Amino acid sequence: MPGQYSSGGKARLGRITKSGDAYLRSLLVQGARSTVQAALKKAPDKLNRMQQWIIRLLGRVGYHK
Repeated sequence: MPGQYSSGGKARLGRITKSGDAYLRSLLVQGARSTVQAALKKAPDKLNRMQQWIIRLLGRVGYHK
């Protein structure tokens, strides 16, 4: 669940904390890593827009984030 830092009527959500459901969080991480692996296995000219975004994101922040 993201932390909230609101001011002046504008809601700003922070990072996701570890106070939520650990099982659900682990399933989300497993699904995301599966999606990354599927994008990495495809040929670069066969990637759709989301897979292209995943590859660019992976280059910027790394696999474990």
